[in-house]
Amino acid sequence: AAATEGTNSEGGFLVPDIVSAAIIDVMEDYGPLASAGRQVQMPTDVLNVPKRSSGPTVQYPGEATAITAGQKVWASVTLTAVKRAVLTKISNELISDAVINVVDDAIMEIGRVIGIRRDEELIDGDGGASYGSITGLENEGSIPSVTGAGNTFAELTEANFSATIASVPDKYHRNAMWLMSRKGFAGSCERLAWAAGGNTHGQLTGDSAAVNSAGRNYMGYPVIFSDQMPAEANSATAAYF
Repeated sequence: AAATEGTNSEGGFLVPDIVSAAIIDVMEDYGPLASAGRQVQMPTDVLNVPKRSSGPTVQYPGEATAITAGQKVWASVTLTAVKRAVLTKISNELISDAVINVVDDAIMEIGRVIGIRRDEELIDGDGGASYGSITGLENEGSIPSVTGAGNTFAELTEANFSATIASVPDKYHRNAMWLMSRKGFAGSCERLAWAAGGNTHGQLTGDSAAVNSAGRNYMGYPVIFSDQMPAEANSATAAYF
């Protein structure tokens, strides 16, 4: 019988397993949706943000006729801070002996899961405790909707996306953008753009690129990608504008 390294009892214990200092880790975006929205600093747990509710109206008084008085009406939007926490334990021995910096890796992992969870809240939050009482886009009942030509990305038409843009009042278009999965974009918007011809699929520059790391746009508006959006329509929400 021969001593071998393939079997521990025959000599394999004498040959240690080598661990590379390089980590195979397919990184996910750290919640790209939140970075595209308005950021509000909260000095307290609850913050009331003033909101314009209505304003005075234009009058058409006749000669020597009194003008009806009007005034601006204010309302308030209440923001309530929600604590998010992640706890992980690492032994001192692992910190000292590991070939990688396990503390930095743990911090990076915590940042990732919080960022991804924030996107899940903003898209799928149902207002319940499992989402930190956050109500996301999918459960916000006042958002106007457009029914697609079919229940898959391959069946959506340019008219569907044009109608979606048209459903949003002009006052909101200054910072408007698309939100969808990358697979959904490829199967619908990109497919339609290439089929139309004469399109340049280059990177965005300037302010649009700052909020859109992927640098893609459609119908003149930047696209924000999130893996929390459906990869296939299947009668679900294909995109938000």
